[in-house]
Amino acid sequence: MIRHTKTLLLTAMLTAVMGMAGCQSTMDKGTVHKATVHKNTNQSTSATGQAMSQQVSPEALSRYSWKLVNAVDSNNQPLTALTSIKDQVELSFGQHDGQNLTLFSVGCNNIGAQYSLNNNVLNISNARQTMMGCGELSGAETLLGSLMQGSSQLVIKGSDMPILTQITSNHATLVWQGTLTPQAKYDQQGDTVYWQIDHQSQPCADGSNKTCLKVRPISYDAQGFKSDVGQWGLFAGTIQGYTHDDQNDEILRLQRFVVNPSDVKGKQYAYVLDTVVESSVAQ
Repeated sequence: MIRHTKTLLLTAMLTAVMGMAGCQSTMDKGTVHKATVHKNTNQSTSATGQAMSQQVSPEALSRYSWKLVNAVDSNNQPLTALTSIKDQVELSFGQHDGQNLTLFSVGCNNIGAQYSLNNNVLNISNARQTMMGCGELSGAETLLGSLMQGSSQLVIKGSDMPILTQITSNHATLVWQGTLTPQAKYDQQGDTVYWQIDHQSQPCADGSNKTCLKVRPISYDAQGFKSDVGQWGLFAGTIQGYTHDDQNDEILRLQRFVVNPSDVKGKQYAYVLDTVVESSVAQ
């Protein structure tokens, strides 16, 4: 059966938020905050004015994965609990069954919620999260959760690697940098495939000095049990987001995208790491 490791939390949280969206009638709608943002006297008024003039849409937000660049409080002082781990503080947006969803994390639990967006004012309410103990990350997680809840003003600048500035209702400022999601980059949803990766790479079959990953496809049934295991083969390409571990055998869940480079005939694929499903020490 698929072992649910920490890397599966994103999917688990997404499922939970989807379920929450389907039960909207049971929520306390009175907790939704009004779209009111107080002016931060330490923020540039021109930036606030620009926020109102540039339209931010759910589609634009969902095209990117957002990583924290900077965070300051109402006195323009660094929020060190977040800035000290900014490389692992992430934010993403998506849609399911007509509901706008957001997920954010400091690298431990994933916090998810429905959101609304009106005139560049983001409203987040009724956040839910997974319940893993976070140790020294607990303070940062609590801080991020409190900052994200309620209403905040958004500004987006740029398109290739855009900067998203978020001014919260308590006058804190979070700055995020966006990277295109694979779905946006390849303009398709992609297929989900599972590969088992052997810890020991092999010489590639082309006679060069390069090494290839030893892989075989895995299939799972609806209950999460392995239903089929394919034949071993050599993979000479790359998997975006994956670093080979020569100490562990692993099963990866990948997103596979069709690409058609002009200099190669036939269908070609790009692979992006979604989840490490299993990892075991090589025998």
